[in-house]
Amino acid sequence: MRAAVKPNRPTAELHGVYLIEGHGPQPPGGAGTAALKRFLARCPGAAVAAVTGDAAARFTELPGGLVDPAQPRLDAASLVDVVAPADRKMVSKVWARARLAGAATAQVSLADGLAEKGFLSFFDLRDEHGILAVVLADVSPELAEPVAMDVAGDDPQPGEPARVGHVWKDGAALITAVSPAVERLLGWAAAELVGRRSLELIHPDDHERAIDAWLQMLDFPGPGRPVRLRHQHRDGQWVWLEVTNHNRLTDPTHGDVVAAVLDVSAEVAAQEAARASRQLLEQVTETLPIGLFHADMDGRLVYVNQKLTKMAGLAAGSLLQSWPGACPAAAGEVAGALNVARSGAPADLTVEVPDADGRRCHCALSLRPLFGVDGSVDGVTGAVEDVTQRVAEQRALEARAATDSLTGCLNRSATLAVLQDALDSIGSEPDRPGGVALIFVDVDDFKTVNDRLGHLAGDALLVEVATRLRNAVRARDKVGRFGGDEFLVVASNVRSPEHAMNVARWIASRTLRGIVVDGVAIDVRASIGLAWSDQPGTPATALVSQADSAMYRSKRGRRCQPVLG
Repeated sequence: MRAAVKPNRPTAELHGVYLIEGHGPQPPGGAGTAALKRFLARCPGAAVAAVTGDAAARFTELPGGLVDPAQPRLDAASLVDVVAPADRKMVSKVWARARLAGAATAQVSLADGLAEKGFLSFFDLRDEHGILAVVLADVSPELAEPVAMDVAGDDPQPGEPARVGHVWKDGAALITAVSPAVERLLGWAAAELVGRRSLELIHPDDHERAIDAWLQMLDFPGPGRPVRLRHQHRDGQWVWLEVTNHNRLTDPTHGDVVAAVLDVSAEVAAQEAARASRQLLEQVTETLPIGLFHADMDGRLVYVNQKLTKMAGLAAGSLLQSWPGACPAAAGEVAGALNVARSGAPADLTVEVPDADGRRCHCALSLRPLFGVDGSVDGVTGAVEDVTQRVAEQRALEARAATDSLTGCLNRSATLAVLQDALDSIGSEPDRPGGVALIFVDVDDFKTVNDRLGHLAGDALLVEVATRLRNAVRARDKVGRFGGDEFLVVASNVRSPEHAMNVARWIASRTLRGIVVDGVAIDVRASIGLAWSDQPGTPATALVSQADSAMYRSKRGRRCQPVLG
């Protein structure tokens, strides 16, 4: 049968959700069942049902023996058929609060065919029976007559903390009564609390919020907004309570304010611990000399430390892959690394980007996938380090390793490497057609200069020849010292052998001029051999051999003119 909610019994007009006195989250052992039975004992005509899912789920069977067989049942498929559409959101609120606090109640409008109003309560019995018990009554024994209600049976089970209580106050906030749960929460006896102003128990730093919430509550009947305040325990410590004052001053049945209080000390402590952990983490990240960030799966930055903002101009909310916007190639590299990290693999790269001041710098970027509890990637963390100085030093080391210490030209191995790269690149640049010309320059009579004027004069001669060669070639051509008094010029994008000869003649004209060393005039002469190739992948040694042979033919002619091999 569907339970009837009798409209002729006295009801209290409520607005909002209330916790049920003494019914906190229930430990195993039947405490939740006992709480439900105590509740039903005060509401013998209440109708009951059970749900296992959310508040809108269909009713399920009540476990055998949970309630008296004579207790009315809610004759409906679900609460959607019982509660008026306007109050269905309130049903979800009551259900959610009961899951948090163990039990909760609220007055709701009922569907057509039932009384106008009713009190809907949920009891969380998931640990004991895998359900939430649903109770619909015409009056709330906990809130309609709070002073007269029987709370002697509300003591928690051994080891169960008291988390929910009620305090009754007059219009001046003088305490007129407290429930046993409040005595357990704060350690004060009821006689020690009655007659005191509630503000006396509140931490001085919370007075302003407490007064503001009280004054707002006085403006309207019904519940005020919940406010979290520290209350003094009898042992001197402070307990965090969430207080919801319910204004019933204009209700002739009550004429008071009843406050539902919930112990939130554990939650506040957890929040404070989390806040302290976040603060510690932020302090640590700000002391590191590198930029740190956390990005979501779209690459949008959720967190950046100040070092990264200063280094790269990045801020929370911007996209990591758009960072080196002035460098399209670098932006593409960053986007590629981000895709690798989003796939679950680490990614490391060095990119050239503008810093916050627009100057060019090199940054080492390390990306690591961030895995969620289900093992899937749900974000990316990373570090950015300015390695401009390191890159410059590395390049300087590489340059020194590839440079002849006397002349500043490329050394032998570096020259051969440059020549091979040029040969391998033939035809790869459509806008730079042609082949590679290799010009072999051998300084004539160099031993005579050394023997007559000394090695310092010979060195001066080599330095001058190297300088003249570098000044004579195009910007993209390279000059190397092949050994002793031998130099190689690598000229790319030379169209033909004839073009190569013109290049060699130009170099000879700019190089083979007199020089004065220590007041002695020296006639600079050289033998010049030339080789040219337009075949990609030609071995560098083959072209060197060809130019070397041509150089010896030039030497035999003693004419200081280039000879094509």
